[in-house]
Amino acid sequence: MLSSRPTPRRRSIPASHPIRHLFDTLRKNPEKECVPSVKKALQTLTLEERHEYEVIKAFAGYTERVQGEGPDGLQITKRFQPSRFREERRNAPTFFVAPEVVVLQNYELGQDYKVEISFRNEIHIGAHIHVQTSNAQGISIIQPSGHPHKVAPSMSVTYGLHFIPTTMETCIHYITATTDHESFTVPIKLVGRMPILDVPDEIHVGNTLLWKEVAMVVRIRNTGSASSVLTIYSPSEFEVEKSTEILPANSQISTRLIYRPTTVPENDDLTHRQTLRITNGNGVEWHVAVSGKVRTCVLRADTEELHMGTTFVGRETVKTISLKNTEQNVVADFEWKLQSLNHATESQSMPFTLDPPIGKIWPNTSHAISITFHPAYEGSYAALFHCRISGMAAPIPLSIKATSVGPRARISYDVLDVGTLLMNEYKRYTLTIANVGKIRCPFKMVSCSDRWLQFKPRSGVLDIDEQRVIEVHLMAMEVGQVNDKFNLLLEGSKEPLPVVIRGKVDPPKVSITPAMLDFGDCPAGFSKPATFNLTLQTSLPVTASLELPSTEHTKDYGLYVKTPSVNLAPDVPTNVQVEISPFATNVNRDVIRIRVQGAGLLEEKIPFKIRGIESKLNLVIGIMKCGDVLVNALHNYCIQIENPYSLPAHLEFQTPATTANVSSVRYLGAQRRHRVLPFSRQFFPVQFVLSHTGSFEIRFPMRILHSDLALDAYVLGKCVGPTILFKPGSLAFGRLELLQAAVKELIVENNSQISSVVDVTSIPEGFSIPHSQMLLEPLEKQTIPVTAKLRDPSRIEQALTFNVSPADVVIKVPVTAVGTGSAVEMDEGIREVDFDYLIASSTEPKVRSFAFTNMSKRAYHFVWTDKEMALSSQSSSRGSKETQSKMFGVSPSRFSLEPGKDCQVQISAKGTVPMVFGQFTKTFKCFCYDDIDTKRRLV
Repeated sequence: MLSSRPTPRRRSIPASHPIRHLFDTLRKNPEKECVPSVKKALQTLTLEERHEYEVIKAFAGYTERVQGEGPDGLQITKRFQPSRFREERRNAPTFFVAPEVVVLQNYELGQDYKVEISFRNEIHIGAHIHVQTSNAQGISIIQPSGHPHKVAPSMSVTYGLHFIPTTMETCIHYITATTDHESFTVPIKLVGRMPILDVPDEIHVGNTLLWKEVAMVVRIRNTGSASSVLTIYSPSEFEVEKSTEILPANSQISTRLIYRPTTVPENDDLTHRQTLRITNGNGVEWHVAVSGKVRTCVLRADTEELHMGTTFVGRETVKTISLKNTEQNVVADFEWKLQSLNHATESQSMPFTLDPPIGKIWPNTSHAISITFHPAYEGSYAALFHCRISGMAAPIPLSIKATSVGPRARISYDVLDVGTLLMNEYKRYTLTIANVGKIRCPFKMVSCSDRWLQFKPRSGVLDIDEQRVIEVHLMAMEVGQVNDKFNLLLEGSKEPLPVVIRGKVDPPKVSITPAMLDFGDCPAGFSKPATFNLTLQTSLPVTASLELPSTEHTKDYGLYVKTPSVNLAPDVPTNVQVEISPFATNVNRDVIRIRVQGAGLLEEKIPFKIRGIESKLNLVIGIMKCGDVLVNALHNYCIQIENPYSLPAHLEFQTPATTANVSSVRYLGAQRRHRVLPFSRQFFPVQFVLSHTGSFEIRFPMRILHSDLALDAYVLGKCVGPTILFKPGSLAFGRLELLQAAVKELIVENNSQISSVVDVTSIPEGFSIPHSQMLLEPLEKQTIPVTAKLRDPSRIEQALTFNVSPADVVIKVPVTAVGTGSAVEMDEGIREVDFDYLIASSTEPKVRSFAFTNMSKRAYHFVWTDKEMALSSQSSSRGSKETQSKMFGVSPSRFSLEPGKDCQVQISAKGTVPMVFGQFTKTFKCFCYDDIDTKRRLV
């Protein structure tokens, strides 16, 4: 297995060998490996041919790394200098491997394949090498003799690779080679089922004008044994209609390749040449050369710069330019696009219109384009349009410039001085507007505050040389300096015409009598009124309101203004009443302020003073026992409070405290604070409801405002409910036939002095009560009929459940019953069927139908049986018993009924026996059983 050749020679490949042309093609142009035809040729090589190709490829790469050439074309390797060996060996491989990658393809399962791998010592000293596989299934190494080997310099050793394929999956294994200096791996690529694409190497789409498109259909066939998900990447200037497709094995797809040139290539033949990449999910690529040729044309416009002149706002100017097609055989498409628009005023409207914006120009013809300028605002306009022509790389520019003139107006003054005004004073002024322009002038008056400034008319249109008087209505509604303005807006003009308003508004003057309100001694919790007058000293009426004190003592006042807002007329005194109820005993001094609408707080203030006096109370009834009270009923009681002193007091009720069985409690008074007059007794009603029986306690806490005295009133008692008795205590129905009703009576007695409501809350299945609710008056007795109608043969031990209100008591009455028999309903007449008479030897039977209905919740099974037929009169000797028994029949003879289902049973009779006369009788019996009790019972 050892080779003695010092250097490898290039292997000579016969001209007829399948890989000769393929090897020569890829050696000159390695990038052609992704060309579809070349890749298909590689994929269709046999396993031995592909291995030979990889070996030759490795040696071709080896010879490229050597220097010099000996006799007979022998390549001479470069010798390493001994002094430089260590440095050069670091960058040079110890062994050269041929092939560098082992590719095993187009194999069959279970076949035996053998290939060789050569390892050549590339250094100038002998080296050991050991090769082993990584437990790859179906792959083993054939070791040469004398293993392990020490390979002399420039010598090679060959290992065999034994391959028995067990799967068709594509995968990669590695064999490991270990030398004295390094360890490296050699990939073994198993190519099982793989897609093989049949697609042209080159595609020429055709020729088209610039900006136009042309397309052709490309068909891709998969001749391999595996499906693939293809992704097609289109280059610039080209586009694929379907970029991702699933291509099964032995199938094909069609897609459109679109060529839409947007640039002109720089080559002489004006052809775009690109590469179309096709990939699958495993990283395999196919490169298809695509090309398309661009056709160009030349169109010209009359001018590239157009001046529209001056146009009035609201009017329009139209000019025309021409596009000329000088080509002989080209129909060109054009389209106008706005590139930029500059205008002094930021307008959202488009002032220029090109008609038509798109179209076609036939060979040797011209096309007129109308440009219309219709400005909406005054100013200078400049726009740039581009006309894109199919077949021309650069668009035709068109620069348009225009000027618009808006309306002109003049106002009689630009400053309105209103002088000094009083609060709420009304003034009327006039303003003259004149149209000094050459077009009609639409106008509109706009102010910052429409609440106090109005115009009449507010808008309109001025004809040429027309003048109009505008009324300006002003209402002084706020005090202070007036520094405002309103504008005259002219439609289409750049800027409005402003008018400035200047002036001053003085506040009203109000006099107050008396100068101070003295409430004097005022007991805590009591109110005391006072009156003062307001007089307006200015000439215009105003609306005034009184503002209460806002100090820290405000909470101690019960200040109440009966007339919080008043209308003040000039020189007319207005009476204002206030009432105060202090809750504190200290002396307080504060003021009442006056606020005028639009003028704010005035300087006039009304001071006042009071002196509070403390008061006391005694509780007459501290504990109130109310005895037995009814549950869930509304109870009303009164708390008595007496004031034995000469001063009034203010009493405040607080939140009551109760036991758990009190569901609600509240004071019936409208307010929680009450005034108790001197030497008087007052009653305060309370209301409460008890939720369940038992003793209860309610505490009503009270407090004397601004005093340390606290009072508590107690309500004690016991909550009782109604007494309801049921007789008898239980109901026993005994054994009952199924679907047969039985009735027993249940007596209900009310032994209490209150009315009660008895609700039926639960009834066992198979039992019924005619009423779900009944009202029992005190000491009343009622009878309840309880009906039992069972549907299942079982024992029932349950209870009737009743709820007694208002005590909310639950009472249960046990009921028992045992169901026997069958819960099957049958039509009347099935017990005895009379067919009247039959005709001898007749084949037409007489039929009677009867319905069976299962009323229970169990499934029942039915079986019919018969006895011998009795002959009661003379008959022919020819009629045997077997023959006679065929006269009557039941159908079906066996059947099952689910719960709630029914079945039709037919009983038939026919005179099939010849010469048999007389009266015949036959007895049928029907038995049933269920899944629980399988014993048959006679129905």
